[in-house]
Amino acid sequence: MASISLNRLRYGRFNSALLRKCLSYYFREGVAYRVQFGPIRGMKLYYDRSVNFHAILGLWEAEEYTFLQRVLTAGEFLQERMVVADVGANLGIFSLWSTRLLEGREHRVFAFEPAPDTLTKLRDNIAINGLGTIDVVPSACADREGTTEFFVGFHHHASSLLKEWAHSEPSPTATSVTVPTTTLDAFFSEQQAPDLIKMDIEGGGIFALKGCAHILSTKRPLVWVESHTPAEDRAISDTLAAYDYCAYRFTDRRAVMHPDTTHPDPDGVWGTLLLYPREQHRRIAEAL
Repeated sequence: MASISLNRLRYGRFNSALLRKCLSYYFREGVAYRVQFGPIRGMKLYYDRSVNFHAILGLWEAEEYTFLQRVLTAGEFLQERMVVADVGANLGIFSLWSTRLLEGREHRVFAFEPAPDTLTKLRDNIAINGLGTIDVVPSACADREGTTEFFVGFHHHASSLLKEWAHSEPSPTATSVTVPTTTLDAFFSEQQAPDLIKMDIEGGGIFALKGCAHILSTKRPLVWVESHTPAEDRAISDTLAAYDYCAYRFTDRRAVMHPDTTHPDPDGVWGTLLLYPREQHRRIAEAL
């Protein structure tokens, strides 16, 4: 119990109305602040009211980044030349973290983000940090190239290709915009395919996972994916079967023992997951 409490404090997994009120007097709209904690400490992020204080302080998903860095390092997955696909880049925190992790190595990070307002924040955060190794891709990753309707929710974490997700509570309405779409297979068809794919797209994995069949079959990258809906659970489960991948669930620190089932099976596919080719099982097990 004590270790759980310490971890909650270490990674800022708590909410405090008093702390939020105090921070609201300090942070100002449109100002870039240096991150004080976590894996991107020392980098800068622009603040506005849509950015929660966990993010601006550097605590947003910090435990996930610490875990993933340990796996990549201990498992010797870091190469001298690496490509990362940040699918659903949002404010750019994963892209910033990837660049720091790969500092000193030849690397490119491709940050995919279709939401117009969020796209502006992403570009601003990359520019303020002077990072020339991150390429912003203003497209949604899907199962085809073209255009599609994208639904902008009440918060930048609620926007999605899925209307029902963007229309969820606490705001039952969402605006829609037309955005370009690409597939990961098409985008990387004439350049080095990614060694690591992060996918956090509010249910949109049901489309994007279909669009990287060639990459999964040939390059065999690691995939860090957050599932949001039962349909996305099923899409991940189908991906594991189709490409002979295994999964480890970060959410409860357990291997997925039943890859053909989904929630509510506790040993099935759900939550935040690390997907990896079956042939890498020993390296992953040793790294964990």
